[in-house]
Amino acid sequence: ICGLSITWLYQEPRERPDDNIDDDIHGAPVGHFVVVTGYAEGGDSFFVTDPWPQPPFDREEGVYTVGRRRLTQAILLGDATHDAVIVEILPGGPS
Repeated sequence: ICGLSITWLYQEPRERPDDNIDDDIHGAPVGHFVVVTGYAEGGDSFFVTDPWPQPPFDREEGVYTVGRRRLTQAILLGDATHDAVIVEILPGGPS
């Protein structure tokens, strides 16, 4: 699970916080949370499961592929929206 800048991930304009209207001059970057579910061979792209109903990427069942650089930059830029976080969930061992 990671918090990131949806503004950077989707390459969308910043939004005015009071009315959510696109405005690159007076707007602010927007944060978002996604689940990174895996990566392609070689690690050049990642599989992302996104709860957003209409991401600007082609997707199947809520999953799309994002390039390594774009995903990394979106996570790092998530600091501007106080969403920059990565939580790693691993399978539990025997109890």
